[in-house]
Amino acid sequence: MPWTIIGWEDGRHTEWVHRESKIKGSIASYHVEPENGGSHVTLHAKMVGPFFMRIIMVFMGGKMIKGVKTDLQKLKELMEK
Repeated sequence: MPWTIIGWEDGRHTEWVHRESKIKGSIASYHVEPENGGSHVTLHAKMVGPFFMRIIMVFMGGKMIKGVKTDLQKLKELMEK
């Protein structure tokens, strides 16, 4: 997907925006905070676009969760380097 990073704070925060298609302007971010000798990661997402696209995103929830889990694993690997 055509996401562009629009914010970055090394090891703590990344934010990106979708630049194309029906969800152009949607923004997502990860915030990482220390917690009990590890890290707590919070994902924020603001989806924009036509109402029907937001409804479709609800039904794609399972696929999106799988993608988020993959992203979090990659994030973990990068942060542990």
